Amino acid sequence: MPSDALKALSNELRTSAARECGRPFPELIHQTWRETQLPGHLQAHANTWKEMHPDFGYRLWTDQDNHRLIAEQYPELLSCFEQYPFHICRVDVVRYLYLLEFGGIYCDLDTVCLKPLTELFELDADVILGFMGRSPTFEHAIPNAVMISRRGADFWRFVAEQLLNDFPYSTRARVFRPEYLTGPVFLKRCYETYQQQCSRPSASRIVVLDADAFFPIAWNEQSGKRRRRALLQQKGDLQPESLRKEFPASFCLTYWEHSWSEQTPVVLPKRFVRKMSKVFRKVVRASRRRLLQRQLRRESMSRNAVRDYGILKVPIFCDGDEQEISLHLHHRRWLSREQQRTAPFITPGDIVFDIGANLGVLTAIFSASVGQDGRVYAFEPASATFAKLVAIQAASNWSNVELHQLACGDASGSALLYAVGRDSGYSTLCPPVNADVDPIPPERVGICTLDEFVFGSGISRVDFIKIDSEGFEAKVLAGAAQVLRSFRPVVYLELCREYHRNAQAAIDLLLQLEYYFPELPDFRHAANGTNFFALPNRAATPMRIGGEPCAHTTEPTTLVREAL
Repeated sequence: MPSDALKALSNELRTSAARECGRPFPELIHQTWRETQLPGHLQAHANTWKEMHPDFGYRLWTDQDNHRLIAEQYPELLSCFEQYPFHICRVDVVRYLYLLEFGGIYCDLDTVCLKPLTELFELDADVILGFMGRSPTFEHAIPNAVMISRRGADFWRFVAEQLLNDFPYSTRARVFRPEYLTGPVFLKRCYETYQQQCSRPSASRIVVLDADAFFPIAWNEQSGKRRRRALLQQKGDLQPESLRKEFPASFCLTYWEHSWSEQTPVVLPKRFVRKMSKVFRKVVRASRRRLLQRQLRRESMSRNAVRDYGILKVPIFCDGDEQEISLHLHHRRWLSREQQRTAPFITPGDIVFDIGANLGVLTAIFSASVGQDGRVYAFEPASATFAKLVAIQAASNWSNVELHQLACGDASGSALLYAVGRDSGYSTLCPPVNADVDPIPPERVGICTLDEFVFGSGISRVDFIKIDSEGFEAKVLAGAAQVLRSFRPVVYLELCREYHRNAQAAIDLLLQLEYYFPELPDFRHAANGTNFFALPNRAATPMRIGGEPCAHTTEPTTLVREAL
């Protein structure tokens, strides 16, 4: 796109935005389809928007209408618009322009309206978007399936500029998919950039609502996947009244039909391929991942097949365990990162406890770090995972590792171990906090306390304890209180947001035992399963919350609760 054309369009849109800013939200609903006749179930969904907003104007845009809108109102965008390789990219572009040119509400056709959106018009905002899911860092966290805007909002001018700047298909896109070129990932990037850079008086005030408002079903989360599958099966007979009872806080919901993905072409223009070399390298890596998965399955049929990762040698099981596939694919990154993190705290001859060893990635690191004069005690309660761990120990020749098929807690006995999905790394002794648990029967496992094990076995010292028990950390620490007081080991914890109350109890207990945290993650934004250290003699170093230093206090639990 010539720079003078881009400048002309930018000036025109900026003038329009300044002129229209401050007007009320137009009472207008936009939807788009290939033609004027909608399929039966989509027509039923469209009717819910009309019924909830009887006084609003309604416009169903066809592909022909969309092309005419671009040609007549935004001719500078026409060549870009016509050359997009995906039809859904053109649909993405025009929905932004509906809101720039006319304002109002845009909603996808697989979206059901549950109650009027007019109360949102009272918000002090020019643009209203919605979050999806529980992670604000997720690339698709701001979908473009439902959007509300005043006419001529400056944000959509900025989006139009970004479309021109990125054409032809900038290699800044992480993955060659419509979502990254013009869709939700592109929109989220525009939102974040706009919030950081735009300070002019005409800048749009943007409100992003919680997930419950527009997108209560998150297609990337296990519970959302199940609910989405159920809604897809009954999409022709959805009952808005029952959905209102199920989602009382939601104005609407979409069940993510993703019909556009069926139209994604496979053959791409040569010019486009050349310009997307960086992106295609990532596509190649994804293909290699699939090939490796198939290769692992083939090798699993061979007797004594082993993958050699240096300190970690893994027999090829490949029975569908996602954690196992992840282990094979990311071993170098995991081993290198964790070796660097734990190296300052483990020396040859140390005694290390690995609570929740799973398939032994960290066990391998500990075994190499303590050497032949040290000892590693690894605990893994799940019988299937423990059997694999035994095979991995034999293949890796960990002569200084002692395996125990036990869980650790605050009292000896037994308890139910819940399998969460097909990933053995998420098995937990805590009752499931949501419906994300696959219908796999729980397993009764034995439990011991670390105090009883250590002092009953005559172990003279403990230097390092790693705990990854998916929400059971506080119980493990309570059962190790005497060990922590007597030997003052370094503690390496993984805490999960799903069990934030249990995490609070674990942190409080460590504070009572005079441990400090060199860096405590902000659990509101940190990646799930973030690891961190707890060190004895907390007065030596001030605590840091989310990477920011904070003053030490005799009552640090308030700061910790804020981080959680």
